Amino acid sequence: GCAAAAPIPDAALLPEWVRLQRSRVAAAVRMQKQRAVVLAALRAAGVAAMPIKGIWLAEHVYADIVQRPMSDMDLLVRPAQIDAAQRVMEGLGYAAARENRPGGWGKERLFIHPQWRCGVEIQWSLWHPSHGLAPEQVLERLWNAAGAGCISGVEVQLLPPAAHLVYLAYHLQAHQWRFPARAHLDLVLLGRRFAAELSAA
Repeated sequence: GCAAAAPIPDAALLPEWVRLQRSRVAAAVRMQKQRAVVLAALRAAGVAAMPIKGIWLAEHVYADIVQRPMSDMDLLVRPAQIDAAQRVMEGLGYAAARENRPGGWGKERLFIHPQWRCGVEIQWSLWHPSHGLAPEQVLERLWNAAGAGCISGVEVQLLPPAAHLVYLAYHLQAHQWRFPARAHLDLVLLGRRFAAELSAA
């Protein structure tokens, strides 16, 4: 049979719909360029930075990067490399807007650039010990489980889909489900995309 046609907004709404869609496309393309610059600079400096959450989802789960908007970009680094990562970010013109340090409650450092709209959040852990989920040294197991991949044309280490699924579910619960519906859609689409590779184990 014939495939169903995509719904078209009413004529009165179409100009605004087109304007918003063009804005989303431009934002997604700018963000992809931004993360390529950041990832390449970190790689050149010897800082292993693993894209997580929205960055990985946009390029490996969603059919189009425009379909997965994000307010910031999340990169995981080892705690020992957070200061080296900061030097790279400052060299690119970013400034630290949040100065959490490894060992404290916060597990990320947010960097803002005067020209790029999207902030870059450098993280050194994916959970907090007070949640009682796993000992801190398990973080190295995540790095050991990562494999070679590509984000925005840059070679990086990536977590396997199963690890992303577990982390995204934890992230929702850690924030007491105070997330937009998009976060739930992430889990659904990840499950569909990688169903053959996932198991209860």
